[in-house]
Amino acid sequence: MCSTNAEIKTLHQDCKSQGDENNREARSWEAEKEFTAMQGLLKLFSICFRYPDDKVYEVLQQNRNILQSLAEEQGDGDFRLPGQQELEAEFVALFVNNKGFVPVVPYASYYLQEDGLLFGPKVKELSRMMQDVGLEIKDDITEPPDHIYLLLELCAEIAGVLASEKDYRKCGCFLVFQNLLSNYLSPMLEGFVQAISNHAGLRFYQLMGRSLQDYITFQANLYQEIPG
Repeated sequence: MCSTNAEIKTLHQDCKSQGDENNREARSWEAEKEFTAMQGLLKLFSICFRYPDDKVYEVLQQNRNILQSLAEEQGDGDFRLPGQQELEAEFVALFVNNKGFVPVVPYASYYLQEDGLLFGPKVKELSRMMQDVGLEIKDDITEPPDHIYLLLELCAEIAGVLASEKDYRKCGCFLVFQNLLSNYLSPMLEGFVQAISNHAGLRFYQLMGRSLQDYITFQANLYQEIPG
């Protein structure tokens, strides 16, 4: 089961307070819990920004209570998961095509390149980073790796790897994890979330976007402080 932003922050505080070198094993166990919780929440955020077909919508329904908790953290106590058809129409109107343009571009390179160039150097850099740690996009996925849901899915996968490491800071994946948080997700989300706010008709994507931004900002700042 996923944990909410607040619960994961509490896990991190527990991890930080585990004492000196004699408590290394306890700290390792706390880090495992923290990364496992992160893996679950990152997967759920990834699902939020995928096209809500039957399988995706079923996962959203199964995690309705967690989505409600995330919405409440954003000050919305009346959250409801929209119906599938509502959500499908909103997804297309925001992230795919709305009267000839895309109101909310879901690719990191759009926000990271000065000219908004898609599929440029940032995508090549990301592909290279993934290859360096033995990760790759599945053959049946047609989106480039800098799509928001794939970036989140990749971070979730790496968090799962780090959860199994006794000292995650010595794992090559950790540097990729830091890079994805600080140099891809964190800088893209300001423009991405603002665009959602400007164009969304349903509260769902506004709330999940703001919640994601808060969470990634917290994690990016946290792991910048930890030497690789």
